Amino acid sequence: MDIKVFCKRYLKKCVLWALVIAWMSCIFVFSAQPAKVSSKTSMAETNEIVSAINPKFDNLQKETQINELAQFDKLFRKIAHNLLYFVLAILVMAALSTYKIKLSMKMLLTLGINLLYGASDEIHQIFVAGRGPLVTDVLLDVAGAAVGILVFILFAKIFKAIIKRKAKAVI
Repeated sequence: MDIKVFCKRYLKKCVLWALVIAWMSCIFVFSAQPAKVSSKTSMAETNEIVSAINPKFDNLQKETQINELAQFDKLFRKIAHNLLYFVLAILVMAALSTYKIKLSMKMLLTLGINLLYGASDEIHQIFVAGRGPLVTDVLLDVAGAAVGILVFILFAKIFKAIIKRKAKAVI
């Protein structure tokens, strides 16, 4: 094998795994926030989203605003779990795609990595002020990862089909 090709492949693997580790670090940082800090940040973001969706929100009574924000905040926090692990799954699938592994094995490894990281993240929260582990959060993480895997596979198939078409057009 040519040294340039080897270096290019090795560099690609390193970059993709570095992205996986960087994303895991982001998840860790979010989970390391004490409950008060996390709730304050989350509520501020929820307030921005709700105000953007409903321009009349600021005109509601304070008590009504607080109740609505609390409901939406809970929903947005669950969606955030899904999204964080959706992205993690896509990054892991991309990194595993640099190896000659069957698709079914890549899917299982990706799901396993996401499950283990989600579970370890919940265990980590035992040691964070005001936070604690929730099995439902791990289930949300795995659901997000499963969707991420499927989206990755779909886009990979579309990408391969486009490349095939372009190759046929050139010939």
